Amino acid sequence: MKALHMMLAAAAIFAGTMTASAQFMGGSSRTTSGADGYSAIWAGYAPTTFKYSDDGSSVSEEGYNTFSIGWTKATPLQSSLLGEYGVFADLTYKKEKDHGVTTTETLLGVKVPVNVLYALPLGEGITLYPYAGLNGKLYLLGSAKAKHEDESVSTNFFSKDDMGDEVYKRFTIGYQIGLRVGFGNYFASIGYTDDLTKIADYTTINKIEIGVGMLF
Repeated sequence: MKALHMMLAAAAIFAGTMTASAQFMGGSSRTTSGADGYSAIWAGYAPTTFKYSDDGSSVSEEGYNTFSIGWTKATPLQSSLLGEYGVFADLTYKKEKDHGVTTTETLLGVKVPVNVLYALPLGEGITLYPYAGLNGKLYLLGSAKAKHEDESVSTNFFSKDDMGDEVYKRFTIGYQIGLRVGFGNYFASIGYTDDLTKIADYTTINKIEIGVGMLF
């Protein structure tokens, strides 16, 4: 939670700084204002939780961190509505030490989100974009490495030999909801995403996504 609070504070500071800067860039031909559509590049961070559910009970494991970079394109649909699609590279990472054993987990994938946004201009070059949509995720690599002194054991999440019945699936479908703020050539964004299909028999992944974007 401390990391989340720090990221929220950073996002707020970034938004305030960029809003002030946007007032000096009114002559730019590129702008996030209104519902005219855009292309943007993004960088983001997401506190990530793995949720394990079985027989009506569930356990959540926190402490994972996801870092992402990507691109989106939005086009007008009608009035203040926009349709948006994009592609992101996501790296989920966790490192912990327990009883002298250091365990490092990594999960690398590609995410393709499709959203509907509603543009709410506030004036002064600032626009709110509440959004909702679906995503597909293709996982490329996933492993854990446990190390104790000079010995180490590696686990491939996509190997049935290593994982048994809990082997990870390569493809999942999820949803996302959130809010973006556009100002000048920049965006700040916060949202929530969760799995609709399980990455393993009893496992789903949810995230609180915080991002910044720039038109190009």
